[in-house]
Amino acid sequence: MAMRALLLVVFGLFASTVHAWGNDGHRITGYIADTLLTESTRQHLRELFGDDDLARLATLLDDNREQIETQHPGAARWHYENRRVCGSDIQACRQGQCLTSQLEHFIQVARDETATRNARAEAITILVHLLGDLHQPLHLADNGDRGGNDTWVRFPRDPEPHRLHEVWDSGIVRMNMRRRSPYAYAQMLLRRFNSRLHAWRIGDVNSWAVETHRIGVAEAYRTLPDFSCAMRAPPDAKIISLPAEYIASSRSIVAEQLTKAGVRIAVVLNSALGEHSEDTAVSNLDGHEPPILKGISSMAFLVVSLLF
Repeated sequence: MAMRALLLVVFGLFASTVHAWGNDGHRITGYIADTLLTESTRQHLRELFGDDDLARLATLLDDNREQIETQHPGAARWHYENRRVCGSDIQACRQGQCLTSQLEHFIQVARDETATRNARAEAITILVHLLGDLHQPLHLADNGDRGGNDTWVRFPRDPEPHRLHEVWDSGIVRMNMRRRSPYAYAQMLLRRFNSRLHAWRIGDVNSWAVETHRIGVAEAYRTLPDFSCAMRAPPDAKIISLPAEYIASSRSIVAEQLTKAGVRIAVVLNSALGEHSEDTAVSNLDGHEPPILKGISSMAFLVVSLLF
């Protein structure tokens, strides 16, 4: 009973703190990208922002959503692109108010040496975040359920249901982190995928979007029990119980996607701000981890993972 009560408390708190990839996920991508920046890019970032803290920049778009929406009406739609799981995705981006279109726009602004300092700084802040979103599979795939927001699932031994989108945004990230800080987990991912970092630099916004969409279709949706196209569920529909195999596969995919996002943030920034360099070797892996505060919300999916 005590464990059940704890789960109810921590999952209730967790549900109110969800953002795209979650702040932890975006900070992880920022820490990974930071390791792969050229010195020229770092200098440009310091000139624009006063520092080169990409982990901080990566969360600003979520932290200031209302302000961004006021300045850029429709900005809430920049975080995703509802490409269909089944059928054509021809209407995934309407009037340019979607993830890939806005990323292309702000990358061009970041490259533009004639743009004002404020314009370039804003563009970099936005693209660092949106490149993270581009690699979250349910930000590029939709099965008539608002990218998993209307599909409810349950983990083994977890009494509370969760939106499928929430699971991919934050839940699995926190399961993977366990007791690590975002910085420590980022360094672990760099070591784990060191041999694949160079290959992940290849491509552009559109090819990366296609890749993420395919992952969303094949891994986030079609492996769900009793999957069907346009499975929009009524409010009283049965909650889907996630098999252990689905969770294990999702954890591996999320680890890869976070790392790809960090690598590609660095690729875009080095291209826009720095001198092109083939040197993307992992560095600073023995750096000192900064102190962080660990709130109870970060415990939510950790509790479930420890029960397996």
